[in-house]
Amino acid sequence: MKFRNDDMNPMSDDDDLLTAWYGNAATGGTHRVAVNPQEAEPGKSFVNTEDILAGRYRIAQRIGCGGFASVHSAFDMLLHRWVAVKMYDSVHGGMLAMDEIRIQSVSQHPNLMPLYDAGSDPLLGVTYIVMPLYPGADLRAVLDRYGQMPFYSAISCIGQICSALDYLNLNKHVIHGDVKPSNIWLTGSGAALLMDFNVYGILVRNPECRVGTPGYYAPETLQGIIDERSDVFSLGCVLYECLTGNLPFANDRALIAGRYAPPHIYRPEIRGGLESVIAAAMEINPSRRFQSARQLKMALAHPDAFQRSKLTFANIAINTLKWLIRKIWRFSYAVSKCAWKGIRFSCGHPIDALLITLFFFIIVNTFLRMAYSWVNYHLNAIAISGSFLILILIVAYLFLRVKLSSRHR
Repeated sequence: MKFRNDDMNPMSDDDDLLTAWYGNAATGGTHRVAVNPQEAEPGKSFVNTEDILAGRYRIAQRIGCGGFASVHSAFDMLLHRWVAVKMYDSVHGGMLAMDEIRIQSVSQHPNLMPLYDAGSDPLLGVTYIVMPLYPGADLRAVLDRYGQMPFYSAISCIGQICSALDYLNLNKHVIHGDVKPSNIWLTGSGAALLMDFNVYGILVRNPECRVGTPGYYAPETLQGIIDERSDVFSLGCVLYECLTGNLPFANDRALIAGRYAPPHIYRPEIRGGLESVIAAAMEINPSRRFQSARQLKMALAHPDAFQRSKLTFANIAINTLKWLIRKIWRFSYAVSKCAWKGIRFSCGHPIDALLITLFFFIIVNTFLRMAYSWVNYHLNAIAISGSFLILILIVAYLFLRVKLSSRHR
């Protein structure tokens, strides 16, 4: 990071970013076009340059903007360092800001954008989030500037984001809901960080709300359904774009039909296992898709092995089992209501019925959580056991058939 003085913004070295993600051979300038990765597109800004935020942060240039917020570089006059400040209009975006602050403040992972500070400034009328200002650019700017990524870089980037999503899903029970290149920050040291966590709050308040970005959201979100598999679909679209330089689905009609050009059309060297991994991540049917970001990461680590195993009976059995557990989980609330009515009728005392129903609900949900977690963490054991079980059933069937035919004789 280069500084000229306290009043100037740190300047990232484009060569570091290019070398980290496109290799030493790309630094010669063959991929360069006249676009600055740190230059923001025109949009709404809630503050002016040189404004002092919260009596501490001197606002500098804008580096990004969205529908609800704008992001500026700023100089922290207390700790004498450069930071990135994301600002929401307190009137219209204050609730979204608080949603993002709640998630980001309790989520600690190497591939999640950290939180330095947060608060509101009544004088400027904004709610703000302070984050590190890492030298680099978002993936959208990198793809626009340099084009298709090398295989190892695309897999490294997606693998790191898989780790972040896996952490959010398993440890925080949070769905990101808007995975796309502009929400992934790439640094000059080869790190990829996931940003922008305000969509989950919208989903909590309105579960049937349609969220996401066209070109990246999963088809089930059009019906108001979203879970961790929707994030996997979005990440599959990002992987497709990283490798081909194009979005897989041109519009919602193509998305619903599942029509997209195979990756090897744009890049002939994408064949075999990697193409199968991309296809599995972008499956239109969620039950046939990777069921978690961890599964996608494992498949990317060994794409050829995934291609050989993706159509086995064992994997079909695993997906069916997990689908069944999820279905039972969703109906556990309805079952608890029925149990409440039945137990109250039989007990005759509402307090006893309530205690028994709560106990039943806790036991059922705990068991289902343990079962789902066990299936996720023992995929190989289930696959081997399922294969042996199928083999035993086939042998038993053939044995019984031979026995029955010999008796008829």
